[in-house]
Parts: sequence; structure tokens; C-alpha cells
Amino acid sequence: MLTLNTNHLRDDETQLSIFLHEQAHWFVGRSVRPFAPETGEQKHAVITGLEALYPDPPPAADYGTFVHLIVGWLEVDGMAELVGEEKAREVKRGLVQKYTEEPLSNTDKSYRWYNERVLEDTREIGAILAEHGLIITPDKGFVVQVNEE
Repeated sequence: MLTLNTNHLRDDETQLSIFLHEQAHWFVGRSVRPFAPETGEQKHAVITGLEALYPDPPPAADYGTFVHLIVGWLEVDGMAELVGEEKAREVKRGLVQKYTEEPLSNTDKSYRWYNERVLEDTREIGAILAEHGLIITPDKGFVVQVNEE
């Protein structure tokens, strides 16, 4: 089942971006196991890599915020493949601006933070995702190199 809001029916690119975001949740949900310390479930290595890249996230950031770094990156990557990188970034910036108006709740702060990271640190996040085989179409959209050390 897929649920989409109808706030952007007159804006095909924004509606497409939201659709890709929701589809990315399905992919990530099957690829990155949930963190459940109460059952002994360990964090997926990609989350640990993102936490190392961002050791000082906003105070309200949690496991889901780091999952959203992946989802947001896949969304913008898919948009770059379909409408070009410049338009993909423009659409994402528009969504961030629309959904993070002052005053910001803690959820809004996390939303803004992870989306700004996706837009500003695209290559760094992409390299971590590539390292863990989480790029859906590696030769399209954002083409990133795996850091081989």
C-alpha cells in the first residue's frame, strides 16, 4: 500500500519526488534492518557509517533520522536520474522550505537537518551508501565512487 498526499497535484516534479521518497522507504525497510537493542539487534553498518560522518546531529535526531538520510538521498538520486540533478535539488529545496516554516518543532529540525545534509553532502553520503550496496541504480542519477582505503 502506498499513501501520498494531494498537496502537489499541480506540480508533477514535487509529486514525483514525494512518490520516490515513499518508494525509497520500502527499499530501505527491506535493506536496513531496524535497530532493536532490547532484542540484541545491532545497528546496520550503514547507520554506523552515517553516525561517524555526523557525530553531532540535532538533539532530536534518532535512528529514524539516520534512516531518513538514506531515504532522502535515494529520493534525490532518483529525481536526478529522471529530471536532472539541478531540478532534483530545486524540488528538494522547495519541499524543505515548505515543510519547515518557523517556529520549528524538533521533528521539523530533524527534517531540515537530514535534507540539508543530503543536498550539501551528496557525494559523502553516496559513498557510504555505495559501500553497503544501497544505491538502486549505481550508474545513473548521482554516480559516486566507493572509498577504497
